[in-house]
Amino acid sequence: MNDNFTKNKHRTIIAAILLLVATIFWGSAFVAQDIGARYVGTLTFTALRSWIAVAFLFPLSYFLDKKKMKADPTFDPSKEDKAVLIKGGVILGIVLLFATGLQQAGIPYTTSAEAGFLTTLYVVFTPILSLFLGYRLKKRFIFCILLSLSGMYLLCMSGGKFHLGIGDILMIACAFFFALQIIFNGKYSPKTDPIKLTAVQFLVIAIIATVLMFIVERPSGADVLKALPAILYTGFFSNCIAYTLQIVSQGMMPPQTASIIMTMESVFSSIFGFIFLHQTLTPIQILGCVLMFTSMVISVLI
Repeated sequence: MNDNFTKNKHRTIIAAILLLVATIFWGSAFVAQDIGARYVGTLTFTALRSWIAVAFLFPLSYFLDKKKMKADPTFDPSKEDKAVLIKGGVILGIVLLFATGLQQAGIPYTTSAEAGFLTTLYVVFTPILSLFLGYRLKKRFIFCILLSLSGMYLLCMSGGKFHLGIGDILMIACAFFFALQIIFNGKYSPKTDPIKLTAVQFLVIAIIATVLMFIVERPSGADVLKALPAILYTGFFSNCIAYTLQIVSQGMMPPQTASIIMTMESVFSSIFGFIFLHQTLTPIQILGCVLMFTSMVISVLI
């Protein structure tokens, strides 16, 4: 029993480290999204960053399958449960399209720090939604959620006031869809290949966003070229790397734990916003970062 407990704890710590790395990429992506939003619309940015993920993940999945077949002759990718893969990928893709679309639409109207804070309100939505799927909410998670919320509130303080504008409302809406994405990740990630699931997820987003892009926005080539560095960064680091790490890590931990760790995204968005966009943090906001980091540590180690 002690061996199983130790093994599970090690798995949780490894998963937490992987997810923490993902939040670094997501936090830094707020800067790229802010820059990209100056040149292209929400659907254009979302579609192009998703196609970059598709172009990388599908060949990677094929290469890894070939490698597995050489190492294990009994491995046959054709025997994988494609129904679960497709169903999970479609559901995750649609939910994530709403989440990232609302986030990208709201970024021009707020700062990286506030965007990161409000996005991570999924820490509140996730445990509430997970109750409907049969997950139990332990007491330490309630404490961690309250601690994380306190930190996020302090992080969003500006001039002694808590400001809520149109960009912030869009971010709150995106947080709800990110919570759904976390829940469905927890449901499908243990059942199928994580890289293939990520690839299908972004293929769904890319197709839908591209159709809507040509109908609604009709971007010019010149504007796309101006936004290209930001699109490439988010497409590779945020979509390919971070979301794959999320799916892998969520196969080893409950969604409540994952949602609390992922609130570190707001801390990193504040840090990178300060470094690259000169968006400064007050002592109160720094205290908020500390509280959020503490809640993450407690949720994983206790």
